[in-house]
Amino acid sequence: PWYYVPFPRNKRFIGRNETLVTLRDMLFRVALVGLGGVGKTQVALELAFWTKENKADCSVFWFPALSEAAFEQAYTDIVRKLKIRRGDD
Repeated sequence: PWYYVPFPRNKRFIGRNETLVTLRDMLFRVALVGLGGVGKTQVALELAFWTKENKADCSVFWFPALSEAAFEQAYTDIVRKLKIRRGDD
């Protein structure tokens, strides 16, 4: 499995257990949406680190969705970092 999340885990993250359980049950594709400042990034980070630690067969990738260009750039960066060639699984 591959793992790419360009942020460190927030060691002070607390709460949101119900949200995390719901998201864990929804794996494998998840998008978080909502107003700025409500904690989406922190919830997503905690879910990513939990998945890395508890689902050894699961890959995790972080794609910012600020714009189409940001999403495409993240995709390109991940492909380069993982040295994925066209036709690879």
